[in-house]
Amino acid sequence: MGDDQPFDFGALGGIPPESGQPGVPPDPSATPPGYVDPSAGWLPPGWGEGEPGAGPPPPSPPPAGGPGPYGWSGPPSPYGGPWGPPRPPGRSGATRAWAVLIGVLFIAAAVLIPVVLLHNSGQASQAASLYKKSTQAAGNSAGFHYVSTWTGGGEPTTTFSGDAGQNDGTQVIDEPTDFGTEQYDVLLAPDQTVYLEGNAPALEDELGVSVTAAPGLAGRWVSLQPADGPYDEEESGLTVGSEVGVPGFVASSTQTVNGAGGAKLTEISGTVPATSDAPSATADVDVSPGTDLPTSMVVTYSDGTVNTVTFSDWGTAPTVALPATAVAWSSLTTSAPPDGYGSGETPKPGATAPATPTSTPAVTPSPSAGGSPA
Repeated sequence: MGDDQPFDFGALGGIPPESGQPGVPPDPSATPPGYVDPSAGWLPPGWGEGEPGAGPPPPSPPPAGGPGPYGWSGPPSPYGGPWGPPRPPGRSGATRAWAVLIGVLFIAAAVLIPVVLLHNSGQASQAASLYKKSTQAAGNSAGFHYVSTWTGGGEPTTTFSGDAGQNDGTQVIDEPTDFGTEQYDVLLAPDQTVYLEGNAPALEDELGVSVTAAPGLAGRWVSLQPADGPYDEEESGLTVGSEVGVPGFVASSTQTVNGAGGAKLTEISGTVPATSDAPSATADVDVSPGTDLPTSMVVTYSDGTVNTVTFSDWGTAPTVALPATAVAWSSLTTSAPPDGYGSGETPKPGATAPATPTSTPAVTPSPSAGGSPA
C-alpha cells in the first residue's frame, strides 16, 4: 500500500466505529453522563433544535426588579452566579449606612459634648468672676442712688427709691398693702438710729401702731434703736452693703447689650434658688465695662413677680437730714402684725388687734439737732 494512499481500516477487517464518531450513537457506558458529541448527527430530545453542537438552553433569567430565585429581586446576585445562593445573612446596605451614620454621630457627640460643657463652664466661670468684681466695686463705693420697682405677681406696683451710703441712707416708699397705700420715709443716721415718718397705714404695718392711734402719729418722726422690734425690717436696704448684689445669685453667662444712650454694657445672667421667703428666679445684672459697677438689675421670679432696680450717682455719699425731734418707738404701746412688721398683711379674722397706746408718746431729740425734717 503506498504511502500516499489513505489508510483503510475496512481493509483490515474493520475496526468497530468508536462511540462518538459520526453516525454512531453514543455508548452510555463509555461516555460521561450528559456528554454530547457536537459532531454527532443526532441530539437527545429537547436539546437545541436538532442542530449539531447546540448545548442545553439556559433557563430564562428573572425579569429585572421581579422576584428571582430565593425570593431576591433585582439584578443577578454576585454571590455564586446569577442564580446562586441568596445574600448571606446580615444587614442590608441601607442598614449598614445607618449604622455608619449612628457611629459618626456617637463619635461627634463624644467630641462635642465635652467641648460644649467646657465652653459653658468657661462662660459660667467668667460670669461669676465679673459678678464678683462688680459687687466688690459697688460695695467699696461711698454711695449711690437707686430706684427699685416691683410689678406683676397679681400685686399692685410698688416703688422704693433712695440713696445708700456706707453707714447711712435714705429711702422713700410708696406701697399698696392690706392696710392701704403706705407712704413713708425712712432715714438711717450714722449712729445707726432709724427714723420713720409716714401715714396711718404705714404706721400700722411698719411699726405695729393701732388703727386708733395711728392717725395721731401720722406725719411725725418715730425713732427706732437696734433692739426695737421693727428695726431690722426698716434698716434693711438703707446702706450700700444691703443694697448691693442678689442673694444666692448663680451667674452662668455674659453678653454685650445696649444701655441708655447706646452705651455698651455687659449683662451677667444667672439664676436665684428658692428660699423660704421667695420663689426661684432668673436675674440679669448690667455692668459698665469701664467701672465694673452695675447700672441696672432685673430679677424675674417664678410666680411672675419682677423686681427692676436702676443705679446711678456711684461714689456719691447720701445727705441724711435728720429730724430735730422724734417719738421713741419704745415709748409706744404697739403690737406686731400677725405676719410680722412690714408684711403688708392685715389681721385675719379672730386675730388680736394691735393694742392702743396707754399714754401720750414721749418726744426725744434726735442725735443731730438742727436738722430739718426730710
